[in-house]
Amino acid sequence: MMNPSFKAIYGIIAKSHAGQRRMASDFNAVLPQSFPYQAQHWWQDLDKGVAIYSPDNPGGCLAGVGHLVTDTPAGIAGDLREQGVAAAVLQQIQSRGVGALDDISGEFSLLAWDGMRNELLLARDQVGQSGLYIREDEHHWMICSDMEPLIADEKFHCQMDLQSAVNYLTFGVPVNGRTLAKNVRKLRAGHYIRVAPGKPLYEQRYFTPLCHNAESCAGPELKQEIQATLDSAILSRANEAREEKSSAILLSGGIDSSYIAQTLTNREMTQGLTAYTIEFAPPCKSNETGLASEFARMLNIPHQAVFFDYPDVTKTLDKIVNAVEPCSILSSITHEYLLGEIQADGHDFLISGLGSDEIFGGYIKYMNFYSSMRLYGCDDAAVQAAAGHGVDTFEQLLWQPERINDTVFAGIPRFFSGQTAKTMLQPPFRDWDYSAYLSEFYRECRQLKSDAHLFELMVAHECQHRIPEMLLGGFDAIGRGANIRTVYPFLDKNLVRLATGLGATERFEVRNNAWNNKTLMREIAATRLPEAICERPRQAYVPPMMLWLAHDEFFDYIWSVIENSKIQELALIDPEKLPELKERVRGLAGTSNLDGPLELIDEMWVIFTLSAWYDRWVSKQ
Repeated sequence: MMNPSFKAIYGIIAKSHAGQRRMASDFNAVLPQSFPYQAQHWWQDLDKGVAIYSPDNPGGCLAGVGHLVTDTPAGIAGDLREQGVAAAVLQQIQSRGVGALDDISGEFSLLAWDGMRNELLLARDQVGQSGLYIREDEHHWMICSDMEPLIADEKFHCQMDLQSAVNYLTFGVPVNGRTLAKNVRKLRAGHYIRVAPGKPLYEQRYFTPLCHNAESCAGPELKQEIQATLDSAILSRANEAREEKSSAILLSGGIDSSYIAQTLTNREMTQGLTAYTIEFAPPCKSNETGLASEFARMLNIPHQAVFFDYPDVTKTLDKIVNAVEPCSILSSITHEYLLGEIQADGHDFLISGLGSDEIFGGYIKYMNFYSSMRLYGCDDAAVQAAAGHGVDTFEQLLWQPERINDTVFAGIPRFFSGQTAKTMLQPPFRDWDYSAYLSEFYRECRQLKSDAHLFELMVAHECQHRIPEMLLGGFDAIGRGANIRTVYPFLDKNLVRLATGLGATERFEVRNNAWNNKTLMREIAATRLPEAICERPRQAYVPPMMLWLAHDEFFDYIWSVIENSKIQELALIDPEKLPELKERVRGLAGTSNLDGPLELIDEMWVIFTLSAWYDRWVSKQ
């Protein structure tokens, strides 16, 4: 049975006077076949051309999904499906308009009719844990917190958004604010939309991790503030977990999840908590079970090592293939299985350390791009002359599309390199350039904070793209599918703002002639954790895909989907290049070298997941 908190919300608003007339004359004819039909649960003002499905709030003109907390004196907190919470939030919106969003935290999507202003407000939480989708039809906007009802509708002819498809092959996500389905957009994290009947959609940002009060160097006071903010985020979410009676924590043995577990132990808040760690079958050596189990035992927290072997891969593939939003992350396979085991053990609340690497600097790629952007033009007299006239080198970069792609940070993951795109894609797609999207994003950042330093800009990019659309869009969707609510203390909006401002020296330092990451987070963790955990090098959560591909059944299944997919009718991927990739991947099958050419596996996986999505939702095989 689905957790009521995850049930979708629905809305319809007319784009035109013709749309208003259609809704007023025959609302059922406008209603998509995949939307709920119970008339008594729809709040309607058909003369204005607006309707909201609100079964949990009869007569109310607000529908929401998720949990939120307000910073107002009234202190609203709880599930948006609770009538009292929904009514209080609606009152705030009707009183303050979009300004009410500034004081809301949590994971949520909502749509509310503001009768004072005659407009519909759509909003998505700051880091994008919840989703909100809008389909554009001829006369109406169809709105849902799940994408599936919008593209499964028999009246809707689903087509692939080719720009998003190329972006997915390159970065593992659609174009920001869009989906793989043409004419179905996704409200961006930390944004809202105001729309009045007959008027265009108006999308605007209400949250940014960029802050003018941010400090790049962490003195004792800032370090203490960051730790206090992190502790508060952990404890407030743990209080919610205690209300659920039975909760779980993902424990890797690294500093992030270990810090959460230690903090809860110090506050005697681990009753009913069980720690889980995935354990890959031999000969895979990238397991974290030993350290995690030892640490859990030290804290007296029950620990479950979830054993994962090749036969378990096939148990999760159907869900991966049929996902309404494909996940480009290989570890989605193991996460799907892990959460299934957590659910089977009776847990419906999960605490995760995800987000720490993104906001504190856990990836060497941050440092690589920091260096390339900082050093740009240092030996170019013309660049330096322009800088002397007030145009800094980063701003100059944004005026040079041919330099942006190789020099400017475009996100942590990269699936198709520029050369791969030239090789694997057919014209005109091989020549499509994403530099315009990067320029647009970073120019907006510079408008929000003109003196934002390079690390602020990179973390802001992760907060707008990878965190909401890849990590949460993949992992959190898996959790909702298992009826498990997941919370992420490291993605608390106040912590995100503090951490985003940190400069390079608070993120990386040289030790033993190599870069050591997450400098400040390690210092904070050292106040509570054993040295063995604090000094442990970062380990990538990489499933042993090469070992699995040694099984002919798995290898043949992946490639049968790729080679037989109807996506070939789009002339997007060059079919003549697939055999070479197939043979190169076959050459890796059975190896256990995690430092090998994983880019080949990534290329295969994004082609596979994109092809499967096309066959499921467009060609409907």
